[in-house]
Amino acid sequence: MSAVPAGSVWMRLGDAATYLHCSERFLRELARTRQIRSAVVAHKLHFDVADLDAYIRSCTREAVES
Repeated sequence: MSAVPAGSVWMRLGDAATYLHCSERFLRELARTRQIRSAVVAHKLHFDVADLDAYIRSCTREAVES
């Protein structure tokens, strides 16, 4: 089992969905398909804020020069 880095901030599913402006269902699917790291604690899904930010960065498109 790997240790959680000091300073990590974890959010429950609802808070993480609000943070990303997406549905809980979408986030559950990302976790199920392991597109984003998650943890289950007391039967509740949790996400590291750093992983949520990394996911958003991976979806970012570069601007096109006009």
